[in-house]
Amino acid sequence: MTLRTDYSSFLRVRLCSRIDDLQAAFATFVADPPPIGSRVEIVIFPDDGLTESPPLRVFAFTPAGTEQLDDGGIGRCNDVLASMSPLLTADEVDRFQIWECEGSGRMVAMEQPIDGIDEELLKSWVAHAWLKLDLSGYACCTAIAVHDGEAEIIFTR
Repeated sequence: MTLRTDYSSFLRVRLCSRIDDLQAAFATFVADPPPIGSRVEIVIFPDDGLTESPPLRVFAFTPAGTEQLDDGGIGRCNDVLASMSPLLTADEVDRFQIWECEGSGRMVAMEQPIDGIDEELLKSWVAHAWLKLDLSGYACCTAIAVHDGEAEIIFTR
């Protein structure tokens, strides 16, 4: 379907245009990382849609698996992520939404940009932004995960 291809291309271009913003958010975290030995997960929440800030959040866990407080670099990074411009505006979502009329005349959204979102594309975008950072003084195992999915390690020292 042409519409889905157009959306995929549009999203790919949009993600590329926002890589520097994402990298800047991650840099606030790397400048003040959790203690050595922590496990960091960058979690993508695609079901939250793309019309709010990017659907990402950074979490850190102790070696025992306890979530660390959302303060210091973690909190600052998540604040920057939350303040970023949305990946899609409401008008852009409407442009890629497919509507169908029910028998009663009511319009129903049959397909929306969030349907079948390319999670691998989102993970690649996050990994690319992360790995472009100067990680020379960073010593935490870092992984990317789609919410409720398996985490993939992208950096370890």
